[in-house]
Amino acid sequence: MGKISLNVCEPGSESSSATHEFSQGVFKIGTLPSSHLRLSDVTVSRMHAVIESEGDEFWITDLASAAGTCINGKRTRGRQLLRNGDEIQMGQTRIVVKRL
Repeated sequence: MGKISLNVCEPGSESSSATHEFSQGVFKIGTLPSSHLRLSDVTVSRMHAVIESEGDEFWITDLASAAGTCINGKRTRGRQLLRNGDEIQMGQTRIVVKRL
């Protein structure tokens, strides 16, 4: 089973403000209190995206958010495989993926 670390840098912070590890199931990202990764960025949707694990792979899906989700500067369409070093942009928040 694979594992990833998400290094989060929210607006107003020049360095990583938090690191979250994830290994299986569904990991919800948004501003809702029920999100696994709760962001305070006002440009992020309440339920912005999900990351799902499948074996050793991790996939991200934008949930029709207003601001969209970009991976390495390109807007995602449907599910996208996450690779080591990928940079996710949600609103003004930057998240760097590290495979563990």
